[in-house]
Amino acid sequence: MSNNQDFHRIYVASKNGWQFVRENHTSLYDCGWSDSYYDRKPSPHYGCECDGDKRVDVTDSESVKEYMTGFNDNQKSGARRWVKPSKEEIEKEKKEQEKHERMRDSARRSYVSEPNYYY
Repeated sequence: MSNNQDFHRIYVASKNGWQFVRENHTSLYDCGWSDSYYDRKPSPHYGCECDGDKRVDVTDSESVKEYMTGFNDNQKSGARRWVKPSKEEIEKEKKEQEKHERMRDSARRSYVSEPNYYY
């Protein structure tokens, strides 16, 4: 997108309200993108209590379309914050952690048990 087109998009969006400017935190686009990223179900809104703003749920088609654009863009990108690990992955991680703890404890015992003759 050229700078002129980008400027025009931001200008038109800002005339409609700050919630349509995609670069704004807690805009419709940003909230849609974030809900997808954190694996939440679509719930068209803008604003966020976390920033002291008021969450505003929306139902008009233009607002829902902007929110869903952000949601779908993130779905396409595949970006996710966290994916629940499988039982096998949890068990493997637990065994690795126990192995490292045994190695650490063994190293501590050998270090502490050796007498220091250099006093």
